[in-house]
Amino acid sequence: MLALLDFALFLLLRSPARPGRALVRSAAIALCAAAALHTHYLALFFVGAAGILTLVERRFRDAAALGAGGVLFLPWLPVLWRQPAAATAWMRDTFFQSTTGFLSALGGVGRVPPAFGFPPPPLLFWLASLAGAALLALLIPAARGDAEVRAGLVISAIFLLGALAAGLLRPVAFAGRTELAILPVWLWTIARAIPSAPRVRMTAWAPAALGAAALALALPTARYEPSGPRVSAALSGLARPSDLVVAGASFYLPARLARDRGALPAPLQGFPREVERHPGWFPLRAPPEEAYGELEAALDSRPAATRVWIAVHPLFATRRMGEVLARRGTAREALRGTDLLVIVWTAP
Repeated sequence: MLALLDFALFLLLRSPARPGRALVRSAAIALCAAAALHTHYLALFFVGAAGILTLVERRFRDAAALGAGGVLFLPWLPVLWRQPAAATAWMRDTFFQSTTGFLSALGGVGRVPPAFGFPPPPLLFWLASLAGAALLALLIPAARGDAEVRAGLVISAIFLLGALAAGLLRPVAFAGRTELAILPVWLWTIARAIPSAPRVRMTAWAPAALGAAALALALPTARYEPSGPRVSAALSGLARPSDLVVAGASFYLPARLARDRGALPAPLQGFPREVERHPGWFPLRAPPEEAYGELEAALDSRPAATRVWIAVHPLFATRRMGEVLARRGTAREALRGTDLLVIVWTAP
């Protein structure tokens, strides 16, 4: 929805002001900007980028209309200002990860964030990053002779650079999500440049082909369903009140909901415990060393003959975890899949 509203706002701003329709056009710009801002906070970067462009082009009526739309968002600014840092703590991409992810999306493939599906092959991802960078470089000379191409390129660049810059204070740049807000504008810009820029026309085949390949490879997993709810339902029937359930990554939130609703009889602990503070979002990588210490403490505190059910992504099945589980008690795999691993550990 944000991408649709951003694109509609962009088209409104690039449409000519017809005689007798100026007031209607300005009202539409203001309402569209307000709707985008009320849809998602990433609209702040888009409306800001559009405002900068209108001021540079000395289109002060359009700038005033954008400002009017911003006024309608003002009541929410105190709420936005008071958001705790943990509200975006789950977004931990580095500058390099965000940048390459943005370029890959601009090049036709992009990133699929963890728990939203299976990622595209690395080769396609990196080829698309190169294609995105090449298109960006070729659009710059094309923008010199076409004000509309220049507008699309400037707004897209300011939006992405603004998100990256804001990420230095708070991590809001998250490849696989952030750039979706400007993809329609980016595609429109490429299409606008193709008739007058032969190099853009030739290079545009690359993201088209790469995107088609990524879609073809994604078709077998298009009906991807997260395994967390299924694992949670299974544990609700298997775990006893004397047991303990340890869940990490996408398994913690469904287990937390089941526990809160009374379906999961056993106590629940996150792996790492940090996921308990912001369930639902997590970095899909091996946990820090302190997480193993937390797990070890939980195992050491278990009474004899009780069980601990550990539900994690297979990436978490590290050598360090094996050492912790083998120190005391016995562990065996209860279930394993491409994106799930359930281990049952029994205290001696």
